[in-house]
Amino acid sequence: MPGAILTPIAGVTPQFRSREVSELFRRELTVGGNAIVAKLREYPPQTVGKKHKFTSDRERRYVMWAIRTGKIRIPYPRTERLKASWSYLIQGSSDITLLVWSPMRYAGFVQGVRSGGTLQQTKDMQERKWNSIRPLFGRVWQDTMRRIQTQIRNAVQP
Repeated sequence: MPGAILTPIAGVTPQFRSREVSELFRRELTVGGNAIVAKLREYPPQTVGKKHKFTSDRERRYVMWAIRTGKIRIPYPRTERLKASWSYLIQGSSDITLLVWSPMRYAGFVQGVRSGGTLQQTKDMQERKWNSIRPLFGRVWQDTMRRIQTQIRNAVQP
């Protein structure tokens, strides 16, 4: 779990009220949460013409029948439900946590973690250039921590 370490700057130990630090973290985590959710809501361009390898003749016949009868539409129309489902929440008073989630059951397979974790992003979704939450979270976390450190340095300098 990412954390924050406040180190003395140029031999000066900063004195902060915990409420000020808490508000600073909340404000910056709100900016970070908005950035993560905005990136996760970006859809990659829809791919067209990718060849599907059928596992059997029976599967091929079914898919062709389903296309003819309208049961399957090509290209698949996007519902945009995954995009609308992403949200974030900031919890805690002393241990502040940023939670980013989607209630959609398939969100982990489309935009989940790339390795480890319980819901891995599928290789197909990686190839289709869907944003994955773990590297995205890491980049935003680094930017957020950089902004917090800059604000603390500015507050300490006379």
